Amino acid sequence: MTDITSIVNLVLFVCVVGYLTRLRATLTRSAEAQERIAQALERQLAEKGGAGATLLDGSGVDR
Repeated sequence: MTDITSIVNLVLFVCVVGYLTRLRATLTRSAEAQERIAQALERQLAEKGGAGATLLDGSGVDR
């Protein structure tokens, strides 16, 4: 019985580690996509320029 329990625990551990690895990869891709979007918005804002253009970093500083 102990052998079966050990095998089941090992399989569950491997499944959890695999799930966490996939979750980490997904979150990393999501963060990279958000960064690309922020950079694109920053570029558009810089190109637009003029009065009322503010930085996207939350500083509230007008360009």
